[in-house]
Order: sequence, then structure tokens, then C-alpha cells
Amino acid sequence: MTAADAPDLEHFLADLFADPPLVHDRPDGSRTHVWHTEPACYRLMAGLVSRGARTLETGCGVSTAMFAGLGTEHTAVFASQEEADALLSWCARRGVSTDRLTLRLQFSSVALPTLTGPFDLFFIDGAHSFPAPILDWFYGGQLLVKGGVLVVDDAQLPAVALLLEFLDADPRWEPVAGDDKWRAYRRLSEGSLVEEWVRQSFWRSPRRPSLGERALGRARRTFGRRSLPEIQLPSP
Repeated sequence: MTAADAPDLEHFLADLFADPPLVHDRPDGSRTHVWHTEPACYRLMAGLVSRGARTLETGCGVSTAMFAGLGTEHTAVFASQEEADALLSWCARRGVSTDRLTLRLQFSSVALPTLTGPFDLFFIDGAHSFPAPILDWFYGGQLLVKGGVLVVDDAQLPAVALLLEFLDADPRWEPVAGDDKWRAYRRLSEGSLVEEWVRQSFWRSPRRPSLGERALGRARRTFGRRSLPEIQLPSP
């Protein structure tokens, strides 16, 4: 199954959704499945790229198989040999070429700083604990070409929501599409994302800790949480 062999893109995606690569284990280890985002997200990404486009993702799953089938020059960054084996087995069974697929089996915080790019599309869907999504954006987002697209999954999770809050405020990232589950942005700048805070006047935290909360935090750091009585702070 390749995009070139399918009568149209929707047929290709329908086949993929009907038989995705089962690369993930359930938390209880009972059986294999695959985590996935909304079909609209995959359709958007598939529609934005063509054979030979340069694509990058953190994580492994339906999107990895999709980019391989579309024939993009795709790099997937994740740290599981078991997931890699399951993906490659699926590709072999379905006749999906892996000639343009690169699997970097490392944590994204290790692998992304070593990549050179550039990339046309970057999909963040790897680790979701703080600060992983932000590190993925910082190291991978700077490899996007001007006009390239950043796609972020699991918008409902706290660390991801913090990243999206920043992107929504930054005029250098133009919203493209999305919903409560995922978002896509077009990069309007290029190059390194390293900059001083004075260049981020658009960024304002929605709620800063009150004086009482900061004082309590300092006291706990000084004396230890257990030595302090419980204190009820007034509502902000």
C-alpha cells in the first residue's frame, strides 16, 4: 500500500485507518493497540506534503506509517525498539516501502539537537510529560523552513497546553487548523528559536502567583513542607 498506488488520498487513508500499525502496549500489558489522534489531523498532514517532502515527528504510530506510505523523507524519533519492530513488520506486511524512513531510537531530548534539517512539517506526538513537548518544539521547531507546518497532538494535556498557549500568543506562528485534540501552525520565521525574554513581549502568563502564595513557597523551600502547618490562602 502506497499513496501512489491508491486511486486517491482518501482511499489510501481509509486503508490505513482500517488496518493501522499496532505499535503500542496497553497500560496493563493485556494486548497491543495504537494511540492515535483525530482523522482530520492525518488528512491535514497528508494534504500538506508530497512525495519527497521532508517530515519529522516525535513518537511512532499511524502517522509514521502514513508518511512512509506517502513517500516523504521521514524521520521518526522515539526510544522503543519494540515499537520500531512492530512498525517495520507492519510495513513489510502491507508492502509499504521504508527506503525513505529513518527511525532514531533515542529520547527526543537527545536526538533532536543532533538533527540538521531542514524540514517541511514537524509532528509533535512523543512524550507528553513536562517539559518534553516544549523541548520537542524548541529543538525540532527551529528546523522547520519558513512556511513549514508544526502539528501538535494531545492539546488537552497540561504540558502540551502550555506550549500551545505560547504558540497562540506568538505572532510568528500562524494557526492553520485544529480542535480540542490537536493544533497546526505555520511558521512565519526561520532559524534558531533561542532568544532573550525581551523579544517575547507578546507572552503574558494568565495568572501569576499571589504574594501570599510566593511567600508560602519560599517558606516551604526554606523550612520544608512538613514543618509548616496547613495554611488556607484566600481565593485570588
